Amino acid sequence: MDNFKRFCELLENIKNPKEARNQISDYLKDLTPGEQTNACNFLLGTPLEGTKIGISKKTVEKVLTDRYGLELTGTKSLGDEFLRINESRHIKMFSTLGEIKHRFDSLSKITTEKDRELYIKLIDLPDIQKKYFIDIMLNKLQVRIGFGVIKYSLAIVYGCLTTDVEYAWKRTKSMKKTIRALNGEDIMSQIGEPISPQLAKDVSKEMDRIEYPVQIEGKYDGFRAQVHVHENGKIQIFSRSMQEKTEAFPDVIAILNDEEIKPGIYDGEIYGINNDYSPAPFEKFQHRINVKKATIELMNAYPATIVLFDIIYNANGDHELGQFQRSQALERCTTYWSPWRIVDNREELMHSFHDAIKMGYEGLMIKKMYAKYAPGEGKTNYGNWYKFKPNQTADVLIIGGEMGTGDRRHVLASFNLAVMMDAGILYPVGKCGSGFDMEDLESLTAKAKIMDGIQNANMVIEVRFDKISQNDNSEYAMRFPRFVRFRPDKMIHEIDTLSMIKEYVK
Repeated sequence: MDNFKRFCELLENIKNPKEARNQISDYLKDLTPGEQTNACNFLLGTPLEGTKIGISKKTVEKVLTDRYGLELTGTKSLGDEFLRINESRHIKMFSTLGEIKHRFDSLSKITTEKDRELYIKLIDLPDIQKKYFIDIMLNKLQVRIGFGVIKYSLAIVYGCLTTDVEYAWKRTKSMKKTIRALNGEDIMSQIGEPISPQLAKDVSKEMDRIEYPVQIEGKYDGFRAQVHVHENGKIQIFSRSMQEKTEAFPDVIAILNDEEIKPGIYDGEIYGINNDYSPAPFEKFQHRINVKKATIELMNAYPATIVLFDIIYNANGDHELGQFQRSQALERCTTYWSPWRIVDNREELMHSFHDAIKMGYEGLMIKKMYAKYAPGEGKTNYGNWYKFKPNQTADVLIIGGEMGTGDRRHVLASFNLAVMMDAGILYPVGKCGSGFDMEDLESLTAKAKIMDGIQNANMVIEVRFDKISQNDNSEYAMRFPRFVRFRPDKMIHEIDTLSMIKEYVK
């Protein structure tokens, strides 16, 4: 059984990643697949698998100081501070990770700080369980267990290759589905269960990478949507981070219902439209992105449509075909397919690119004609899809912020940015203070207040920059980064990497 105390003792004894592989595999092999899922998610610091618990550091500090009378040192994690509490009375002795997960799930559904504080005061845990309950809840686990360690541990438990584990993980970004795949289940053909979409590598600065002929399409600047059409006609929409967004786009659901699209899983883009049905600027359409449930007024103010550009799965097996054949098959499934053509050389491609920009597209998508769909792959390697845009952009994480001056003195107005250097390790690449309007800054400031600091808000944004510079100490930084848009559809592990931005060094 996945005893919580045993789990905490495992974390306490992990000294380095190499030792962790064997220690974790020894721990996991005695658990059921369901218990393994819980344990791996806890090790990764994501017990609710994609859903944030939402308790702020400030709330926990208040409980520790008001209820327990602790004087916080500021040098230790709050989990370590909580460990200092000596109580012989315990309201409930948690026994399994499943029970802890249930408690975290309950906490995530509480919406006000007052209620959160009242709820958290009910938490009484014995010995070392105090420390890890708090640190996992705040997403501040210090053990530094990443997917790389989990991958090796699961390979040992299941007697398979690490590539088998990675294959399932890349396609689902779900530990539950990864472990189901290792137990022989088909994770690729279940309508209603999203998988990680295929991504594209930016080749704006490396056009010589392209081998002709290629298939090209306009690049839409909107919301990446994975559309699941069930046999009974039910339609669901998921984001690229695999969160359901069906209620946010009832106008798009209506379009697809009228279309009577065939059952299957489709890859596409939802984007805003102008009165003449041309693509609207993303700055206008982004008012639809963060809405949980769209109103009629919102849909009338910011109308949307959808284009489908690939088949991820259908019962006919079209998803197993190469790109060119999949695109042909897609035309038989819907009339809302993305227009495409074949080009044989760079001159044709550049001509198409300039036409696409004039028509309101963000750029071009360039696809290998005979490649199969590869879920979860493409962004960090030269895979099957490329994107070609007129400007250099990057998805970065906000790791700090400073208050403004003058008219902006009451809001955060300048932000420290970072990309990913290694798994779980961030690399600062400069500051950004331009491109934001007052509404953007007020939103970021409010988020920082709720999360007790902008560095805790996990805000991913897209920035446009002039170039990447390198100083005498071989440190890299963005020159003149400018805010483009928020990326709520992206998780931290999806931000750009240091190796990716090095490609823009001049």
